Amino acid sequence: MHKTSLVSAILAFNITEIESLINSGENINQSWDGFTPIQYAIYLKKVKIAKLLIANNADLRIYDCENESPLEHIFKKFKEPTALSILKSLPDIHIADNYERNTALHYASRRNYTKCIDYLIDKGANPNALNRHGQSAIFFAAKSDAWQSIDLLASRGADVDLRDKVDKKFWSPIFYAICKSHAECVSALIKHGAYVNLVDSDGSTPIFYAFHDIQLVSLLVMNGANLEVEDKYGRTPLFHAVFSGNAQIVELLMRYGSKVDHRDYQDRSSMQYAIQRGDDRIVQILMNRCNSVEYLGNTKNCAVELATDIG
Repeated sequence: MHKTSLVSAILAFNITEIESLINSGENINQSWDGFTPIQYAIYLKKVKIAKLLIANNADLRIYDCENESPLEHIFKKFKEPTALSILKSLPDIHIADNYERNTALHYASRRNYTKCIDYLIDKGANPNALNRHGQSAIFFAAKSDAWQSIDLLASRGADVDLRDKVDKKFWSPIFYAICKSHAECVSALIKHGAYVNLVDSDGSTPIFYAFHDIQLVSLLVMNGANLEVEDKYGRTPLFHAVFSGNAQIVELLMRYGSKVDHRDYQDRSSMQYAIQRGDDRIVQILMNRCNSVEYLGNTKNCAVELATDIG
């Protein structure tokens, strides 16, 4: 396919020719080599040309050959002041990508562009608008370590406990923030009321995904995470702390009252798994707990009993 006249004019940065072609009825959305004219203008960071094309109904929803839309690239290619100035030229701030259904608010949140977020919501953007995966803008913020965006979105009506439908896990934003080790995002979500004991489709609460990071575990525990909740195997968070091999996390859970004598659906205790793993430090921590005043006199809970049936 031959290069279109409009694309040629954009590549030459010839605004007079661009205006002439638009006025003569040139197809403003005709692609060349996988990109439409507006996509070329944004890639080349030609703001004046981009605004001219937008004013003449350039479609920001069409995907390029890399499956990205001009709407997304406004936020990827430009710093916030420029992105905001382009947003202000949009005839409709509610537009969404053709397929993914991401809105400008989704992309602004991913980039932590708080001024853009404020502008969009002031103009009527819905902070709980969903894309095709059932995710609102706050999910994008949680996945991108954009805690300031979380703070702003939540204060302006975003639902911090909204569940998505990715892989039918039904995760809320806090699950994503935890898996990405974004502690400040987790803290911001909790500050705005995120429920730390929400159960996903696997029967797991957020703490089950936090054992790679003691700071996250501590945050969740101090904010009411249930330490006796069971996953689909009947295992409490203590089991997962043992599996992680992190003695500090095991000690933390002990301090907050995790029960050592709990058994999973295979009738095995956390002590048995620790011994099986050969983790002497964790075994000692668990034994110290078993032999504490709280457990003395209860033969069922003694260290020897909990360590039986290893094989």
